[in-house]
Amino acid sequence: MITIDSKQIVYSATFLVATGVESYLDIPIDDSRLLLSIKFVTSTGSAERTGEWQEENGIVRFVFTGWNNPLGTCVLEPTKFGDIDGKKIYFQLAHYLIGEQNLVHIFILRGI
Repeated sequence: MITIDSKQIVYSATFLVATGVESYLDIPIDDSRLLLSIKFVTSTGSAERTGEWQEENGIVRFVFTGWNNPLGTCVLEPTKFGDIDGKKIYFQLAHYLIGEQNLVHIFILRGI
């Protein structure tokens, strides 16, 4: 078990997904399930790199716009996006754009 600043990493994954394609993660955490979707889209014009999420029908949907750096970019620190079983849930993500493929390293952390 890895603990960082009073947060335990409870899930991690690495995968490739094409720009514009939605990926789904079904993550067991103790007696609960966390359902996520992740999608990377190109930005229009000179829009900044953004990351947003919202819960829809029991799925937390992340949309990352303008993440187009082949040298990599990341969420600088674990970011809270919800609670599960009374504990805070965070994500941290590193990303590389390789052609039209997004190389994603995602970590889900739980407060202890």
